[in-house]
Amino acid sequence: MKDRRLTYIIPAVMLLAVSIPGCSPRQEHISAGDRTITSAQLRTMISEFRAPVTLVHVWATWCLPCRKEFPVLMKLRSAFGSNDISLVLISTDDPRESGRVRRFLKEFGGGHPSLIIDNPSAHFIDTLDTAWSGAIPASFFFDSRGRLLEWWEGETNFVRYKAVIDQHLHRAR
Repeated sequence: MKDRRLTYIIPAVMLLAVSIPGCSPRQEHISAGDRTITSAQLRTMISEFRAPVTLVHVWATWCLPCRKEFPVLMKLRSAFGSNDISLVLISTDDPRESGRVRRFLKEFGGGHPSLIIDNPSAHFIDTLDTAWSGAIPASFFFDSRGRLLEWWEGETNFVRYKAVIDQHLHRAR
């Protein structure tokens, strides 16, 4: 079975190649700098951010609703401090198109980093939520312990994002 690739993109700085053998009985490993985690530890990694709310957003440069929604995400990043929310971007662009992802992030994301996953497997999808169809854009909200609070598929607006984040921040306090 073909290995799935997950690459961490930091625009114009570096790429970390990460292998996820989707649907394999082996435990997949995700290399993040000098440490390795399994995809099953994604929520643990999220909890390490220690933010009351972490937004994991799955997107792609070729997805028109994703492109339209991207400025909303950057506005959210500015509206809330890093002590309140963490933003994790996961692109579904082909890793061979990482240059396109870098250019897009530089132009619209102000250099915000993103993960990129090739052909998301059912295992990756289920890591975020078993009810998720895999459609993008998709937004997942986690608490400081890595527990899923809420999620949705499809493009939305700043008002909805802000209301959801405010609600979860209020509960966290």
